[in-house]
Amino acid sequence: MTAFKPTDGISFKMYWRHMWTPFLLFFRIPAVAFVGIEYSLMMCWVAILATTQPILFAAPPYNFSSVGVGNINIAPFIGAVVGAIYGGPLNDYYVVYMARRRAGIYDPELRLHMLLAPLIVCPLGLFLYGISIANEQPWIVPCIGSSFVGFGIGSVTSIILPYYGDSYREVWLLSLHFTDFATSWSLIISQLVAEGLVVITFIRNVVSTGISFAINPWMTGLGVQNMFISTGCLCFGTMVFIIPMMIWGRKARSSTADYYLSAVAAG
Repeated sequence: MTAFKPTDGISFKMYWRHMWTPFLLFFRIPAVAFVGIEYSLMMCWVAILATTQPILFAAPPYNFSSVGVGNINIAPFIGAVVGAIYGGPLNDYYVVYMARRRAGIYDPELRLHMLLAPLIVCPLGLFLYGISIANEQPWIVPCIGSSFVGFGIGSVTSIILPYYGDSYREVWLLSLHFTDFATSWSLIISQLVAEGLVVITFIRNVVSTGISFAINPWMTGLGVQNMFISTGCLCFGTMVFIIPMMIWGRKARSSTADYYLSAVAAG
């Protein structure tokens, strides 16, 4: 065990600055708040599926064993893999295609266009999952619903984090070379981006931990069907902010440019 002390050349004042800067970014930079909220809510749906599956599928009419309940997770896993491909490589190809059509001009908001699919699919999956279980539908029906939720989780998280990284960096894109099949990126991610990721991760952990304690009272108070109807509405109601970010995201970045540049200059 060693005593905590600053590294040579770094004062306690700098340590404290790095502790509160992430929270300032949340309130001053729209992309940080947007990504933090969307990312944390995606983790909520993970927690809700993980908590409700052992309760709902082990009870009648399903009466699944522990192995059967575990295998239910295959459906959201497949959905998440498809979503990660959709939000990863396919999203990269899409922004390259759109940048070509715009005479080589790239805006990070181009990435958000492909969030319109999970905006519909993820709430639909929550509705389908909860309503089908409440009405004792065959097990494959809620599995389809959970796979839709998995697609939403995989695609949204794969899109919004690169969107944040592309929106704010100390050194902008150094080179962007278009080829027939891929895009070669040379990037330098700033310390400021890292500090933004700190508060994004903090919000994700707080929200996903809090929701874990709320699920059982929520389900007991509303019932399975009404709980998942409200969950799907919450999912859609928060994800719909994708549309304003698509339209006004560039203007928001411009309006916060002075603060961003001053924060970068401060180190």
